[in-house]
Amino acid sequence: MEANKLNILIVDDEKDVVEVLKGSLSRKGYEVDGALSGEEALEILKKQETDLILLDIVMPGLKGTEVAKIVKEKYPHTKIMVVTAFPKESEALTQENITEGLFIKPFKLKELYTKLEEIMRPQETADTQHQEEIKTRVIFIKAGLLFVEPSHEIYQFLRQQFQQLASRGQHYDIDVANDETALFRKLAISEPDIVIFEESYLHSLDVRVPSRILLFSQKTKEIISFNLSSTLSDFNEMEKLIEKIRTLCIQNGLLEIR
Repeated sequence: MEANKLNILIVDDEKDVVEVLKGSLSRKGYEVDGALSGEEALEILKKQETDLILLDIVMPGLKGTEVAKIVKEKYPHTKIMVVTAFPKESEALTQENITEGLFIKPFKLKELYTKLEEIMRPQETADTQHQEEIKTRVIFIKAGLLFVEPSHEIYQFLRQQFQQLASRGQHYDIDVANDETALFRKLAISEPDIVIFEESYLHSLDVRVPSRILLFSQKTKEIISFNLSSTLSDFNEMEKLIEKIRTLCIQNGLLEIR
């Protein structure tokens, strides 16, 4: 199905979301641009014609709800589809008929493709839908994590927090090593993708330990340190750790597409 004339603008403050969608939609034949903020999106709209915007709602600075209202006022022919993890934030836009649809993160790319064609090429989609089958593809993060020298209480807390991320498309195999000997034993057994040291413990070790890890385990891609004890009492620190690991997984291609 050809879609060469259609221009889509992806607006999301998560760079990896923009890059994944740009790549996927470009391969489908769309002309795709990306913006990491509402302000950047409005600047792009000033310079070029856009058929449809895939719009996140919760972003720093100008919120997606504000962007949608500005777009409908200044560019009434541009269609808007909301893509968000917080659907309640966009309820007012739906009630005011400002948007064409809603996708809740994480979502299946097949459903996104189908909806785009329904919006942009309604008649063509109706005529050809029975002829074309688009494979369902869902992008997951999949990685092994080895935490080094957290207390038992902190490790159990971290394990619980990371296991809960499965509902957000992040699947982690979690393990722990309580000292340097256990660390190299676990490296031999499980070969984790990312090793996370308790910050204070790493500082007490020989500075050559990280390089020894990379030589010992060919699968291990990243070694980081973090104040793991702070995650137990500070939600923001826990979120920082989750985001840091998620970013490293994306950078190292620790993704699984089903």
